[in-house]
Amino acid sequence: MDIENIEDIEQKLDLDLKKHNKYKQLLILIVTLLLCFLLKGTIIYHIKFAFAFPNGYENIQINTSQEPQQIDYPDNTINQRIINYESLTERKVISLIPRASYKISALVTAHNSFFPVKDKMFDAAALYDIGLAWGELGDKDFYKKYFKSYTAKNGMFGPRLLWTEMKTTQMPVSEEYAKSHFSHSHLIPATRNIMAALLKIKDFQLVEIEGELVDMQYKEGNKTYSSHTSLSRSDTGLGACENIYVTKLKYRNKIYQ
Repeated sequence: MDIENIEDIEQKLDLDLKKHNKYKQLLILIVTLLLCFLLKGTIIYHIKFAFAFPNGYENIQINTSQEPQQIDYPDNTINQRIINYESLTERKVISLIPRASYKISALVTAHNSFFPVKDKMFDAAALYDIGLAWGELGDKDFYKKYFKSYTAKNGMFGPRLLWTEMKTTQMPVSEEYAKSHFSHSHLIPATRNIMAALLKIKDFQLVEIEGELVDMQYKEGNKTYSSHTSLSRSDTGLGACENIYVTKLKYRNKIYQ
């Protein structure tokens, strides 16, 4: 084979290689743009809630041994102060009907803010689910020794639930006590700053949450969607979760409002 043929082959190989790299780069660009389009909502979500700024500091230790503080509102005043809540993630206004003032100091046992399939109302307002434990269960070592929890949607379109498993029947507290000292709460952040702070929370850390227990209502055309909050810590099953409109959060000695 002469030198000219070798040079022609090398030039052809070089052109083929450049063409291959060009197609490869184009394919990478297309895949990247496609992923950005598909994950646009998630990207915007994390950018929007990327930074939380404390409104103050408090060095008093969070006391998880105490019971949640709840003051029920009189029935004849419930509809006198409806909150028109503007969703932080969607162009929707959800009516919040306050039922009681509420404050809880607790150990975080589970948390979730990933709800890929949204429903008409609930996921637009209650942006964060949290499992909480207090009393004797509010001690991290105690809880980890006897329980484990996780929270998620029950399937793609099902309700948002908390699963708590007792690791052993040999516990120093009764089953009745245990069930009345952990809860699953759906949190409605009053501000973007509170939501950004919630996203920083880790399991088995302490939080103090203040706000109101609220019913939720959303109207679309002729249809009305609603959700009622629990007003008791001793109920179980569907409907036993608290809908908390969070106006103040304490986490790691920082106050967020």
